[in-house]
Amino acid sequence: RALSNSERLSLPFRGRDLAAYAWGAGPTVILLHGWGSNAGSMHHFVVPLQEAGFRVFAFDAPAHGASPGRMTDAVEYGEAIRVAITKNNPVAGVIAHSFGAMSMLLLLAEEPGLAIQAAVVNNPPAELSKLIDIFADRLGLPGLSPPGQAARRR
Repeated sequence: RALSNSERLSLPFRGRDLAAYAWGAGPTVILLHGWGSNAGSMHHFVVPLQEAGFRVFAFDAPAHGASPGRMTDAVEYGEAIRVAITKNNPVAGVIAHSFGAMSMLLLLAEEPGLAIQAAVVNNPPAELSKLIDIFADRLGLPGLSPPGQAARRR
């Protein structure tokens, strides 16, 4: 429902098409969703950005929403973000949440001169070792973060 009034697009990435959506006209702002979510979760930003004169572009990360794939990681999501920025250049800004924020920050660390004018990152994971332990727990593996990390977090 949140995506029903969007222009349906695709974002070519690694030989497959990621589901992408656009609204309005003007300088582009890219929306990046969190883990286990999709572009529709960022719908609250669309109308205010359009009313402010921006074009809004969002896409479902690899293995999320309507995009193909079984699993992804922050590096792959970052590479998809790079493709989205290149395709929509110039980019006035990026608004990123959680896993999207982490992926964006990793990309910016790799490419500090990336062609975006501004980035807003909301709720990126503050500690990667905790994230690693959560995923390890879900997979039934022992904690994978360096020894002592769990004790320091308590």
